[in-house]
This record gives sequence, C-alpha cells and structure tokens, in this order.
Amino acid sequence: MRIEAEAALVPEPDNPHDPNAVMVQIGERLVGYLPRDTAVAYGPMLAAVAARGRTAACEAMIAARGGADAVLGVFLRLPAPDDPAYLAPLRRGAF
Repeated sequence: MRIEAEAALVPEPDNPHDPNAVMVQIGERLVGYLPRDTAVAYGPMLAAVAARGRTAACEAMIAARGGADAVLGVFLRLPAPDDPAYLAPLRRGAF
C-alpha cells in the first residue's frame, strides 16, 4: 500500500538532543526526524520559510507492507537544500 501525502518540516531548536533537529509531521502527527546531516543542510532554508511565518512542506509517500505485522515507511521528496522553490508552504487540510 502506498499513500501520497504532504509532510511538514518543523525545526526544533529546543530539542534537548540536537538543536538542529527537524521534525517531520504528516497530518500534524510526528512521523520522524530528518537525519542530523540533512537537518543541518536544510536549516537555512527552513529558517527563511519560518521567518515569513510559514511552515515548510514537501511531498511524501507512506508505504506499508506485511499484512497484520505491517512495516510502515515514510519517504520524502526533498529538493536540493539550496533550491527553495520546491519547499512549498504547508497547505493545511491537504492530508
């Protein structure tokens, strides 16, 4: 099973484990975090979007397999970190 979705990328500067942490949310649910090196690379772009009072978002796919013992995965379609054209502001209600 595959479901297309939109994922919000939310910086968490107060995260006690990593001040560069970027939370990934789908439908306002936490589904994971960007890897540390990816979060650092995207930090300036996400800060620029947040400075405009917006939440950055990207296309995502939720994939499942395995029946009753299903394994779920979330795959993000992230643009290059220096290409803000593809990190659209979050469209609330688009999930």
